[in-house]
Amino acid sequence: MTCNREANERANYQRWLPPMSARNFRGFISAFQAFWVGIGYLIEGGRRTVTSHVYSLRMWYLTGQAG
Repeated sequence: MTCNREANERANYQRWLPPMSARNFRGFISAFQAFWVGIGYLIEGGRRTVTSHVYSLRMWYLTGQAG
């Protein structure tokens, strides 16, 4: 059961990664920032609240700001 779950998680992660030769990090980060801003903020009573996403964790990793 654990092996199937790990394989499934790995497949889900790899689905988000294009081949290395197709990666355009500058373009990806630019488009990703606009996407994250579009879904990452909620307006509640005139107050902005940041919501966390799996995408934001990946963004930190790709920009070298992780850890």
